[in-house]
Amino acid sequence: MKKYILLISFSLFLLFTLSLSSSVHAQTSIKEFLIYDEVFTFTESEHGFHLFPYNSGAPANWQYPQNFNEGQFHVRIESRTLPTNTHFRLSTCIWQDNNDREACSTQWNIPSRGTYTFSDSPAYNWWNNGNPIDFSRPHDFQYLGLVLWNEYGENVSDWVDGSIWNNYKDLLLPMTLRLTVVAVANGSTFSGWNNYIGGSTPTPAPTTPFLSPTAAPTIDPSVRQLLVDCGSSSRYVDSQGYTWEADQGFTGGNTYNVGDSVSIANTNDPSLYRTERYGMSGYNLPVPNGNYNVRLHFAETFWSSANQRLFTATVEEVPVVGSNGSNLDIFTEAGGINKAWVASVPVTVTDGTMTIDFSASKDNATITAIEIRRQASETVAGDVNGDGSVNGTDLLQLLGKYGTLGTPGTLGKEDTNTDGKVNILDAGIVIKNWGT
Repeated sequence: MKKYILLISFSLFLLFTLSLSSSVHAQTSIKEFLIYDEVFTFTESEHGFHLFPYNSGAPANWQYPQNFNEGQFHVRIESRTLPTNTHFRLSTCIWQDNNDREACSTQWNIPSRGTYTFSDSPAYNWWNNGNPIDFSRPHDFQYLGLVLWNEYGENVSDWVDGSIWNNYKDLLLPMTLRLTVVAVANGSTFSGWNNYIGGSTPTPAPTTPFLSPTAAPTIDPSVRQLLVDCGSSSRYVDSQGYTWEADQGFTGGNTYNVGDSVSIANTNDPSLYRTERYGMSGYNLPVPNGNYNVRLHFAETFWSSANQRLFTATVEEVPVVGSNGSNLDIFTEAGGINKAWVASVPVTVTDGTMTIDFSASKDNATITAIEIRRQASETVAGDVNGDGSVNGTDLLQLLGKYGTLGTPGTLGKEDTNTDGKVNILDAGIVIKNWGT
């Protein structure tokens, strides 16, 4: 009898061992899996955040036995329909534990309609709020989401910035997308999109023309600074990382470019002084009411002697004063040809428009750039610690209250949008105004 009991016990042990071995083998054999694959329409009602469900058939642990969070997420985006031919960006985010944990990918550039593929590592490249996602329990994910940005990396959401939302929502929404996301374990190689798209050619974008284009976005009136590269038809990023808008808001005049071969002295940004607008009567630029420091940038790149160009300039009726009073001779002020000179004027705007007027008494008035910045005493969204600038210290202070809930307007400056919650939307406002 003992012989049979031992035999049965050994058989059960053998079956259990084989079953366990098979189970472990099945788990360790998973090198990649599908997180999401759907065709959907991204609409205004989603406020710039499209949430999608987690694949319940995915592994219950992304760290063991295979390490997926230190592997690669492969993303395929088919941009099928768009209201206008407008460049935009997308990123994915994961939220967990009542939004206390979150992580967001880098932003992926989508030039227009078409099919685009990307790869990213959540462990090394994803932004998180200091309390990263616990990938050992992915079935506790609260949300997975797709976040919409404009071509300049600004969040297109009325929950974050109503002005940017109003400028871009009709350009980008509704849009039809196919989003496919695959996780590949650390050390493994992606098997390819044919295994998930069925080996077929991606569905082509519709051949119907775009809808009538909406007018180009105007300058965002909520920004703390407005920088204009006069005479230029494109944006310019300076040596400090600030972006200067293409020439706009002018009345009359012509443009001139002296060329890249000409050296400009007294500046770290010679490109800013190589283009100019001349012969204009003025500029009218939309800004919020408030106190500003306005810096007008000049360089004489045509005349090689003094008293060949004479003109006056006023900002909000405040005259720009040089060494000879209000009659400006850029050659004299700068100390010669091809040299930068900057004039600063503190002004107050009460009508929503920064007005700059020019009048020439000899040759033409000229200007190379306009720099408008709110005075430090002015408050700005994202300046959590109230020091007049938005930077890493503001983000750290905000993260100290991250996840706090309360009555709208009672949580302090960390609740930058005053919705009664300190979360990713508030962090987004800090990041948007970073450096101001």
